[in-house]
Amino acid sequence: MAPSKKEARLIRVAFLQSLITHRCMTEKYAQQLHRRICHAVNIEPDRDDFANLLDTLATSLNPLDLEVRRTVDQYRAVPVLALVNTKADEIAKVATSYKDAEIKAIFTAPDEAYCVSSMQALRLSNEIKPPMSKKNCEELLDNLIAHQWLVKTRTGRYALSSRSLLELHGYLKNEFPDHLLECSKCHDVVTQGKACSSPDCPVRIHVHCETSLTMRAGTLECPGCQANWATAHPVGEDSVGSGRRPNRRRGAGHDDDEEEEDEDEDEEMMEGDQSGHGAEAVDEDDEDDDDDDDDEDDDDDGPPVRTAASRRGGARVAKTEPASQGAMDEDEVDEIEYVDE
Repeated sequence: MAPSKKEARLIRVAFLQSLITHRCMTEKYAQQLHRRICHAVNIEPDRDDFANLLDTLATSLNPLDLEVRRTVDQYRAVPVLALVNTKADEIAKVATSYKDAEIKAIFTAPDEAYCVSSMQALRLSNEIKPPMSKKNCEELLDNLIAHQWLVKTRTGRYALSSRSLLELHGYLKNEFPDHLLECSKCHDVVTQGKACSSPDCPVRIHVHCETSLTMRAGTLECPGCQANWATAHPVGEDSVGSGRRPNRRRGAGHDDDEEEEDEDEDEEMMEGDQSGHGAEAVDEDDEDDDDDDDDEDDDDDGPPVRTAASRRGGARVAKTEPASQGAMDEDEVDEIEYVDE
Protein backbone atom coordinates (compact mmCIF):
# COMPACT_ATOMS: atom_id res chain seq x y z
CA MET A 1 0.00 0.00 0.00
CA ALA A 2 1.35 3.39 -0.99
CA PRO A 3 1.89 5.83 1.89
CA SER A 4 -0.33 8.84 2.26
CA LYS A 5 1.09 12.30 1.74
CA LYS A 6 1.53 12.76 5.49
CA GLU A 7 3.14 9.33 5.93
CA ALA A 8 5.52 9.95 3.03
CA ARG A 9 6.55 13.22 4.60
CA LEU A 10 7.18 11.57 7.98
CA ILE A 11 9.34 8.92 6.31
CA ARG A 12 11.30 11.56 4.43
CA VAL A 13 11.87 13.78 7.48
CA ALA A 14 12.91 10.89 9.74
CA PHE A 15 15.36 9.56 7.16
CA LEU A 16 16.84 13.01 6.57
CA GLN A 17 17.28 13.58 10.31
CA SER A 18 19.31 10.39 10.56
CA LEU A 19 21.36 11.28 7.48
CA ILE A 20 22.15 14.71 8.93
CA THR A 21 23.31 13.05 12.15
CA HIS A 22 25.53 10.47 10.45
CA ARG A 23 26.52 12.58 7.38
CA CYS A 24 27.89 9.40 5.79
CA MET A 25 26.53 5.83 5.98
CA THR A 26 26.68 2.61 4.01
CA GLU A 27 23.96 2.17 1.43
CA LYS A 28 22.94 -1.09 3.09
CA TYR A 29 22.42 0.67 6.42
CA ALA A 30 20.48 3.47 4.68
CA GLN A 31 18.14 0.90 3.12
CA GLN A 32 17.64 -0.82 6.48
CA LEU A 33 16.94 2.54 8.09
CA HIS A 34 14.37 3.41 5.44
CA ARG A 35 12.63 0.04 5.83
CA ARG A 36 12.46 0.41 9.63
CA ILE A 37 11.03 3.90 9.36
CA CYS A 38 8.39 2.66 6.93
CA HIS A 39 7.45 -0.15 9.31
CA ALA A 40 7.13 2.42 12.12
CA VAL A 41 4.28 4.07 10.18
CA ASN A 42 2.81 0.70 9.12
CA ILE A 43 3.99 0.90 5.54
CA GLU A 44 5.63 -1.98 3.68
CA PRO A 45 8.18 -0.45 1.26
CA ASP A 46 8.62 -1.89 -2.21
CA ARG A 47 11.78 -2.11 -4.29
CA ASP A 48 11.49 1.37 -5.81
CA ASP A 49 10.56 3.32 -2.68
CA PHE A 50 14.15 3.86 -1.52
CA ALA A 51 15.27 5.17 -4.92
CA ASN A 52 12.21 7.42 -5.05
CA LEU A 53 13.07 8.74 -1.58
CA LEU A 54 16.57 9.74 -2.73
CA ASP A 55 15.14 11.45 -5.82
CA THR A 56 12.71 13.42 -3.66
CA LEU A 57 15.48 14.43 -1.27
CA ALA A 58 17.63 15.59 -4.19
CA THR A 59 14.89 17.97 -5.31
CA SER A 60 14.26 19.25 -1.78
CA LEU A 61 17.93 19.73 -0.83
CA ASN A 62 19.10 21.41 -4.02
CA PRO A 63 17.94 24.95 -3.01
CA LEU A 64 19.87 24.50 0.26
CA ASP A 65 23.12 23.68 -1.59
CA LEU A 66 23.03 20.16 -0.18
CA GLU A 67 23.15 16.87 -2.03
CA VAL A 68 23.12 13.15 -1.28
CA ARG A 69 26.04 11.60 -3.16
CA ARG A 70 26.93 7.96 -3.65
CA THR A 71 30.32 6.30 -4.04
CA VAL A 72 32.05 3.02 -3.21
CA ASP A 73 34.31 3.12 -0.16
CA GLN A 74 37.79 2.30 -1.42
CA TYR A 75 38.93 0.60 1.78
CA ARG A 76 35.83 -1.52 2.44
CA ALA A 77 34.51 -1.91 -1.13
CA VAL A 78 30.94 -1.11 -0.04
CA PRO A 79 28.59 1.56 -1.47
CA VAL A 80 28.14 4.59 0.80
CA LEU A 81 25.87 7.63 0.82
CA ALA A 82 26.93 11.04 2.11
CA LEU A 83 25.13 14.32 2.65
CA VAL A 84 27.51 16.91 1.23
CA ASN A 85 27.65 20.67 0.84
CA THR A 86 27.75 21.78 -2.80
CA LYS A 87 28.34 25.49 -2.18
CA ALA A 88 31.89 26.26 -3.26
CA ASP A 89 32.67 28.93 -0.66
CA GLU A 90 31.39 26.76 2.20
CA ILE A 91 33.47 23.81 1.03
CA ALA A 92 36.55 26.02 0.78
CA LYS A 93 35.86 27.36 4.28
CA VAL A 94 35.75 23.84 5.72
CA ALA A 95 38.85 22.77 3.83
CA THR A 96 41.03 25.78 4.57
CA SER A 97 40.13 26.50 8.18
CA TYR A 98 39.59 23.00 9.50
CA LYS A 99 42.18 20.68 7.99
CA ASP A 100 44.03 22.27 5.08
CA ALA A 101 47.45 21.03 6.26
CA GLU A 102 46.18 17.47 6.55
CA ILE A 103 44.52 17.56 3.12
CA LYS A 104 47.64 18.85 1.38
CA ALA A 105 49.99 16.40 3.10
CA ILE A 106 47.76 13.40 2.41
CA PHE A 107 46.62 14.21 -1.13
CA THR A 108 50.09 15.20 -2.34
CA ALA A 109 51.96 12.40 -0.55
CA PRO A 110 54.80 10.92 -2.67
CA ASP A 111 54.48 7.67 -4.62
CA GLU A 112 50.72 8.05 -5.23
CA ALA A 113 50.31 6.86 -1.63
CA TYR A 114 47.50 9.28 -0.65
CA CYS A 115 48.21 8.69 3.03
CA VAL A 116 50.68 9.75 5.71
CA SER A 117 52.19 8.01 8.69
CA SER A 118 51.23 8.94 12.24
CA MET A 119 54.60 10.65 12.72
CA GLN A 120 54.10 12.73 9.57
CA ALA A 121 50.61 13.67 10.74
CA LEU A 122 51.91 14.81 14.12
CA ARG A 123 54.59 16.95 12.46
CA LEU A 124 51.79 18.83 10.72
CA SER A 125 50.99 20.41 14.08
CA ASN A 126 53.80 22.90 13.41
CA GLU A 127 52.18 23.99 10.12
CA ILE A 128 48.78 24.74 11.60
CA LYS A 129 48.14 28.38 12.53
CA PRO A 130 48.40 28.88 15.43
CA PRO A 131 50.79 25.94 16.05
CA MET A 132 49.36 23.03 18.01
CA SER A 133 50.88 20.78 20.61
CA LYS A 134 51.29 17.13 19.67
CA LYS A 135 48.59 16.20 22.16
CA ASN A 136 46.13 18.63 20.60
CA CYS A 137 47.11 17.38 17.15
CA GLU A 138 46.35 13.80 18.21
CA GLU A 139 42.97 14.95 19.51
CA LEU A 140 42.28 16.74 16.21
CA LEU A 141 43.16 13.61 14.21
CA ASP A 142 40.88 11.51 16.41
CA ASN A 143 38.15 14.11 15.92
CA LEU A 144 38.56 14.03 12.14
CA ILE A 145 38.29 10.24 12.19
CA ALA A 146 35.23 10.35 14.45
CA HIS A 147 33.52 12.76 12.04
CA GLN A 148 34.51 10.58 9.07
CA TRP A 149 36.83 13.12 7.44
CA LEU A 150 39.84 10.82 7.81
CA VAL A 151 40.28 7.06 8.05
CA LYS A 152 43.07 4.95 9.47
CA THR A 153 44.29 2.33 7.05
CA ARG A 154 45.26 -1.24 7.92
CA THR A 155 48.90 -0.18 8.33
CA GLY A 156 48.17 2.69 10.71
CA ARG A 157 48.38 5.53 8.17
CA TYR A 158 45.94 8.44 7.79
CA ALA A 159 43.98 8.81 4.54
CA LEU A 160 41.05 10.86 3.25
CA SER A 161 37.67 9.21 3.79
CA SER A 162 34.85 8.72 1.31
CA ARG A 163 33.08 11.69 2.87
CA SER A 164 36.09 13.95 2.27
CA LEU A 165 36.52 12.78 -1.32
CA LEU A 166 32.82 13.39 -2.05
CA GLU A 167 32.45 16.78 -0.37
CA LEU A 168 35.87 18.18 -1.29
CA HIS A 169 36.04 16.92 -4.87
CA GLY A 170 35.84 20.41 -6.38
CA TYR A 171 38.37 21.78 -3.90
CA LEU A 172 40.82 18.94 -4.56
CA LYS A 173 40.44 19.34 -8.32
CA ASN A 174 41.18 23.08 -8.16
CA GLU A 175 43.97 23.00 -5.57
CA PHE A 176 45.79 19.78 -6.51
CA PRO A 177 44.96 19.02 -10.17
CA ASP A 178 48.20 17.11 -10.78
CA HIS A 179 47.39 14.70 -7.95
CA LEU A 180 43.73 14.03 -8.79
CA LEU A 181 43.54 10.54 -10.33
CA GLU A 182 40.28 9.29 -11.80
CA CYS A 183 39.24 5.68 -12.26
CA SER A 184 39.11 4.78 -15.95
CA LYS A 185 36.00 2.69 -15.26
CA CYS A 186 33.75 4.59 -12.82
CA HIS A 187 35.47 8.02 -13.08
CA ASP A 188 35.49 8.54 -9.31
CA VAL A 189 38.66 9.70 -7.55
CA VAL A 190 41.26 6.97 -7.01
CA THR A 191 43.27 6.97 -3.80
CA GLN A 192 43.35 3.19 -3.39
CA GLY A 193 43.68 0.98 -6.45
CA LYS A 194 45.99 -0.07 -9.28
CA ALA A 195 48.07 1.79 -11.89
CA CYS A 196 49.05 0.45 -15.30
CA SER A 197 52.70 -0.61 -15.34
CA SER A 198 53.33 0.98 -18.76
CA PRO A 199 55.30 4.21 -18.13
CA ASP A 200 53.26 6.32 -20.59
CA CYS A 201 49.83 4.92 -19.69
CA PRO A 202 47.77 7.09 -17.29
CA VAL A 203 45.16 4.41 -16.49
CA ARG A 204 44.23 4.10 -12.81
CA ILE A 205 41.49 1.75 -11.57
CA HIS A 206 39.89 1.04 -8.20
CA VAL A 207 40.44 -2.43 -6.83
CA HIS A 208 36.67 -2.96 -6.79
CA CYS A 209 36.46 -1.94 -10.47
CA GLU A 210 39.03 -4.50 -11.66
CA THR A 211 36.30 -7.08 -12.23
CA SER A 212 35.07 -5.01 -15.19
CA LEU A 213 38.38 -5.31 -17.06
CA THR A 214 38.50 -7.29 -20.31
CA MET A 215 40.02 -10.75 -20.26
CA ARG A 216 42.33 -11.79 -23.09
CA ALA A 217 44.04 -15.18 -23.20
CA GLY A 218 43.01 -15.75 -19.61
CA THR A 219 44.57 -12.54 -18.25
CA LEU A 220 43.20 -9.08 -17.49
CA GLU A 221 44.40 -6.29 -19.74
CA CYS A 222 44.72 -2.54 -19.32
CA PRO A 223 41.78 -0.68 -20.94
CA GLY A 224 44.15 2.01 -22.16
CA CYS A 225 47.16 0.23 -23.67
CA GLN A 226 46.10 -3.45 -23.42
CA ALA A 227 49.15 -4.27 -21.29
CA ASN A 228 49.01 -7.25 -18.94
CA TRP A 229 47.17 -5.98 -15.85
CA ALA A 230 48.88 -8.58 -13.66
CA THR A 231 51.94 -6.31 -13.59
CA ALA A 232 49.95 -3.23 -12.48
CA HIS A 233 51.44 -1.11 -9.69
CA PRO A 234 49.55 -0.30 -6.47
CA VAL A 235 47.99 3.10 -5.76
CA GLY A 236 47.56 3.95 -2.11
CA GLU A 237 49.32 2.76 1.02
CA ASP A 238 50.93 -0.22 -0.75
CA SER A 239 52.70 2.26 -3.04
CA VAL A 240 54.66 3.93 -0.22
CA GLY A 241 58.35 4.04 -1.15
CA SER A 242 57.84 3.14 -4.83
CA GLY A 243 59.11 6.51 -6.07
CA ARG A 244 56.29 6.80 -8.61
CA ARG A 245 54.90 10.23 -9.48
CA PRO A 246 51.21 10.95 -10.22
CA ASN A 247 50.30 10.42 -13.89
CA ARG A 248 46.91 11.91 -14.60
CA ARG A 249 44.62 11.12 -17.52
CA ARG A 250 46.47 13.11 -20.17
CA GLY A 251 47.44 12.29 -23.70
CA ALA A 252 50.64 10.33 -24.13
CA GLY A 253 52.20 13.16 -26.12
CA HIS A 254 51.61 15.60 -23.28
CA ASP A 255 53.18 13.20 -20.82
CA ASP A 256 56.22 12.80 -23.07
CA ASP A 257 56.63 16.57 -23.32
CA GLU A 258 56.55 16.91 -19.54
CA GLU A 259 59.04 14.08 -19.10
CA GLU A 260 61.38 15.68 -21.66
CA GLU A 261 61.11 19.01 -19.83
CA ASP A 262 61.95 17.29 -16.54
CA GLU A 263 64.92 15.55 -18.16
CA ASP A 264 66.15 18.86 -19.64
CA GLU A 265 65.90 20.51 -16.22
CA ASP A 266 67.83 17.65 -14.64
CA GLU A 267 70.54 17.87 -17.32
CA GLU A 268 70.84 21.64 -16.85
CA MET A 269 71.21 21.23 -13.09
CA MET A 270 73.81 18.48 -13.55
CA GLU A 271 75.75 20.63 -16.02
CA GLY A 272 75.60 23.49 -13.55
CA ASP A 273 77.02 21.27 -10.83
CA GLN A 274 79.77 19.98 -13.10
CA SER A 275 80.73 23.48 -14.26
CA GLY A 276 80.72 24.59 -10.63
CA HIS A 277 83.11 21.78 -9.72
CA GLY A 278 85.35 22.62 -12.70
CA ALA A 279 85.49 26.29 -11.81
CA GLU A 280 86.28 25.33 -8.25
CA ALA A 281 89.19 23.19 -9.39
CA VAL A 282 90.59 26.04 -11.47
CA ASP A 283 90.19 28.42 -8.56
CA GLU A 284 92.00 26.01 -6.30
CA ASP A 285 94.89 25.69 -8.76
CA ASP A 286 95.12 29.46 -9.06
CA GLU A 287 95.04 29.75 -5.29
CA ASP A 288 97.82 27.18 -5.01
CA ASP A 289 99.94 29.17 -7.50
CA ASP A 290 99.25 32.37 -5.60
CA ASP A 291 100.17 30.62 -2.37
CA ASP A 292 103.46 29.53 -3.86
CA ASP A 293 104.22 33.11 -4.87
CA ASP A 294 103.12 34.41 -1.49
CA ASP A 295 105.21 31.83 0.31
CA GLU A 296 108.31 33.25 -1.36
CA ASP A 297 107.48 36.66 0.10
CA ASP A 298 105.84 35.72 3.36
CA ASP A 299 105.84 32.28 4.94
CA ASP A 300 103.20 33.35 7.51
CA ASP A 301 100.28 33.52 5.06
CA GLY A 302 97.46 31.07 5.91
CA PRO A 303 96.07 28.39 3.57
CA PRO A 304 93.75 29.44 0.73
CA VAL A 305 89.99 29.51 1.37
CA ARG A 306 88.22 26.93 -0.77
CA THR A 307 84.58 27.08 -1.85
CA ALA A 308 82.51 24.10 -0.71
CA ALA A 309 81.33 21.91 -3.56
CA SER A 310 77.64 22.23 -4.36
CA ARG A 311 75.57 19.26 -3.47
CA ARG A 312 72.16 18.23 -4.61
CA GLY A 313 69.60 16.65 -2.34
CA GLY A 314 67.38 13.94 -3.60
CA ALA A 315 64.50 14.86 -3.62
CA ARG A 316 49.36 1.18 6.48
CA VAL A 317 46.06 2.20 9.91
CA ALA A 318 43.96 -0.68 11.01
CA LYS A 319 40.68 -0.36 9.23
CA THR A 320 38.41 1.93 11.21
CA GLU A 321 34.75 1.09 10.99
CA PRO A 322 32.25 3.95 11.32
CA ALA A 323 29.72 4.07 14.08
CA SER A 324 27.72 0.87 14.20
CA GLN A 325 25.46 0.71 11.20
CA GLY A 326 23.76 -2.61 11.71
CA ALA A 327 20.03 -3.17 11.68
CA MET A 328 18.12 -0.87 14.03
CA ASP A 329 16.27 -2.26 17.01
CA GLU A 330 12.56 -1.68 17.17
CA ASP A 331 13.11 0.35 20.37
CA GLU A 332 15.39 2.69 18.48
CA VAL A 333 12.76 3.22 15.80
CA ASP A 334 10.15 4.01 18.44
CA GLU A 335 12.43 6.71 19.84
CA ILE A 336 12.70 8.55 16.49
CA GLU A 337 11.25 12.03 16.80
CA TYR A 338 9.30 12.99 13.70
CA VAL A 339 9.44 16.69 12.98
CA ASP A 340 6.36 18.12 11.37
CA GLU A 341 5.72 21.60 10.09
